[in-house]
Amino acid sequence: MLRAFAFVLAVTDLDRSAAYYRDVLGFRIGWEDAAGWRLAERDGVRLMLGHCPDNIPATEIFPHDWFGYLETDDLDALRAEFLGRGAQCSEPRDQSYGMREIIVTTIDDHRIVRGEVRRAGLIRGSSRQAIVNQGRAIHFRWRSCIMRGTARGAWSRISRLPSRSTSGRRRAASGAASS
Repeated sequence: MLRAFAFVLAVTDLDRSAAYYRDVLGFRIGWEDAAGWRLAERDGVRLMLGHCPDNIPATEIFPHDWFGYLETDDLDALRAEFLGRGAQCSEPRDQSYGMREIIVTTIDDHRIVRGEVRRAGLIRGSSRQAIVNQGRAIHFRWRSCIMRGTARGAWSRISRLPSRSTSGRRRAASGAASS
């Protein structure tokens, strides 16, 4: 049987990143004596920070700069906590698949989505389908989708995400038209 242990993130400056996860996002830091690794833990979530000084920056690997979708019971309180500590957070957005979300961009430009269930049940749309609030579930972004996993290890796609490059081209085109 498989069990989740941790997300693994490549970081260029291990001490700076560990301090960010501790001071800004409220994680406890472990493995401080391990060569090239730190373990960040909060509320059962574990992140293994691996020292990779020559790593390609997360901003250059879009859409793979998303690394996790973490559910919370009080999105507004979590966002206020993060902003109070200096984190970069998006405004909350209600999604068609029943979640209210923020995006936290880390000091290494990795993006974490934090979501709160807004409505229960099955939501169907043209290319979207979601089952939310039916027991403990793990949601994560993979490529252009949000995936959902259950404790028994069943995974399913629950949503397609808009392409950053497509929306960027639309903004650029509309900006050029209005000039």
